[in-house]
Amino acid sequence: MDQLAALHWVQENIVCFGGDPGQVTVMGHGTGAACLNYLVISPAATGAGLFKRAILMSGSALSPWASVRDPSGHAFDVATQLDCPVPNDLFGHYENLLQCLRKRPLHDILKGDLQHSKFQVAVGPSIDGVTIKPDWKNHQSKMGKEGRTPVDLLLGMTAANLLDILSQQEVQEGFDADYREDLLRSFVINNYRYHMQEIMLAITAEYTDWSRSLHRPISIRDSTGQGLHDANIVSPMADLAKQLYTTSRSSYLYVLEEVSDESLLLKELVYVFGGPLGALGPLASSYNFTKMDVTRSKSFISMWSNFIKLGHPKDTVSTAKMSESANDITSEEQIWPKYDPVYQRYFQIGTQNSVRDHYRAGKVALWSWLIPGLERVGTQYGPDENFHRLPTDLQSGLYPEPTAQSLLPSMAQQIHPIT
Repeated sequence: MDQLAALHWVQENIVCFGGDPGQVTVMGHGTGAACLNYLVISPAATGAGLFKRAILMSGSALSPWASVRDPSGHAFDVATQLDCPVPNDLFGHYENLLQCLRKRPLHDILKGDLQHSKFQVAVGPSIDGVTIKPDWKNHQSKMGKEGRTPVDLLLGMTAANLLDILSQQEVQEGFDADYREDLLRSFVINNYRYHMQEIMLAITAEYTDWSRSLHRPISIRDSTGQGLHDANIVSPMADLAKQLYTTSRSSYLYVLEEVSDESLLLKELVYVFGGPLGALGPLASSYNFTKMDVTRSKSFISMWSNFIKLGHPKDTVSTAKMSESANDITSEEQIWPKYDPVYQRYFQIGTQNSVRDHYRAGKVALWSWLIPGLERVGTQYGPDENFHRLPTDLQSGLYPEPTAQSLLPSMAQQIHPIT
């Protein structure tokens, strides 16, 4: 609702700043991209003509972490810690709780402990039935086919950055196969309800190098991190591109590979905001960027700006450099073809930019076809059947972080979520 209010403000006031309310582009990264995904399919946003184009970077509403699973449970936890009354029907009678929370000092609220299970979030969008409808996934899956995608899209992702997924210690030291099983078990039990053992085996098989008899902690770390990145970013972004594709709107897909500093987070944002340009750029940074980073940042700014202004992310910076070094000077833009679900072409941004297709298609099929297929079969039997559970899911001490089951609040059955 805050974002919708801001977009309405832009529509009403941007002319005063020399802007065009009919040419607004919204950009989001990570959770911001997930929020933007909800806005793209919202009748209250694009349906009202609040923006024309959208840039989604490394995040979508289809990612497992894109929304809060149990907002009423977190509300109960906060209220309890701040000694505020909790009504039995939180959605129907929340006024007294809000009044109590508003009277609490900010530092007391910030001290609250919002526990959440591994690979999930405690703060973020939630399916409230108003701005995000319960059937939003079904609505989105049909948009492209029915020609209802309302905006031009630029979307994509980076190659796996381990610090986005694993802790600093896990990245530095790596881990053994037993710890990998703990991590994957935690991911499975927090995101799936049916045939969890089969899903666990499928993931382990896909991300194990069976040609090696010995697996070093670093190689296990890399394969596990890539698997979790595929599940949380790559597959959801690939599915989103397919679902929103329509011939009446332009879509462009990118993948950012090969960066100079693997510890650098928010890679696209750093390039787009000119971090490598130093004092001359809009975003000062203390990182020791290379000349390649400087060139790449200029290209990002060119491509993103041209998409915003023209609807096509042509790279005028790289084109100019190629023209200077070529015998036959050409002003042709570097080719970045539109995305389509058949060829699934994307622009790979790396040491050598190139057009490729079907990014990590086999891995995407695991997460978007095989595992959902196992879940659909499992729904025939109900989630409480024992054969759906992992053999060790009732034992303690197996998970690096709390699981969804261990965090269910004692008031959960008294709070009535929207269904």
